[in-house]
Amino acid sequence: PAIRENVEKTIQAQQAGGIQRLGQYKLLKKLGEGGMGAVYLAEDVAMSRRVALKVLARRHAGNAEFLARFRREAMAAGQLNHVNIVTAYAVGEEMGHHFFVMEYCEGESLERRLQREGRLPWDKAVEIIMQVARGLKHAHQNGFVHRDIKPANIIVTTQGVAKILDLGVSRSVSESAHLTQTAVAVGTPHYMSPEQARGEKEVDH
Repeated sequence: PAIRENVEKTIQAQQAGGIQRLGQYKLLKKLGEGGMGAVYLAEDVAMSRRVALKVLARRHAGNAEFLARFRREAMAAGQLNHVNIVTAYAVGEEMGHHFFVMEYCEGESLERRLQREGRLPWDKAVEIIMQVARGLKHAHQNGFVHRDIKPANIIVTTQGVAKILDLGVSRSVSESAHLTQTAVAVGTPHYMSPEQARGEKEVDH
């Protein structure tokens, strides 16, 4: 009965023009939206805590490449446990909506902060860079290369903790080489390394 009730609520929400709940997660408000989908502030009803829910856009649900990237992000985040990397809790799919659940970090992206302040004092900049470097070191030690580090993918919490977001274009060094196509640039042009821009397969830390 509980599952049927959730499905009925989901259908009703879709008919009303939006999603209000996915499984045990009640969507409260949209935090942001990008090419792959949207991120919502949600309430984990079962655990009585707030979480961030990343929902893959429906238009990409049938695209094997997008779906693989989305699942790769969830897998990578789930395998990494570090204070400077956003923690992943769960991954799921309901009524055609693919989503994964992350810790909710109250704060703002480094990109937004730079837009507001213009530039950071050197000591604050160094502090953030050091924190991000520690997170990347942990990822590298566990066999992951992020490949898209940029201000938009770093959130600074209200306590001043820098956390790395968006592991969607990360690559496990144990992945077969054919999973990363030659001559296909992966990343963000303003921030990618020369070897990424050339579309090379082997991009290391």
